[in-house]
Amino acid sequence: MSRPCINVLLMIFFKQHFYKVASSLKTVDFLRNCCRISQFFIAVILLLLIVVVLFFAFLFLRYIAKIVKHHVLVVAVVKVFWLLLTKEIIVGKASKCSMSQKRHSHYHHH
Repeated sequence: MSRPCINVLLMIFFKQHFYKVASSLKTVDFLRNCCRISQFFIAVILLLLIVVVLFFAFLFLRYIAKIVKHHVLVVAVVKVFWLLLTKEIIVGKASKCSMSQKRHSHYHHH
């Protein structure tokens, strides 16, 4: 047998093998799992970002509080910031879970 003939046979074998594997895999399930994993990673990254932002905001507010002695102002800013943040999270959760539970979308965490 010459070299090109073996190559052709190998190609045919691998093509058939690949087709079998591809057809045996449930593509939809595979894609769904990929989506789930990517969503999970996105959620983790967002959480980390939120934590970092909150940490820096806290430091910044403490720095402001040292310069400006108006404690009420700082508390007000923190409250507004916190309300905005929790509202965003609740709205996001509500919009995500609106299919499964519409009744529980109107409560607030403190």
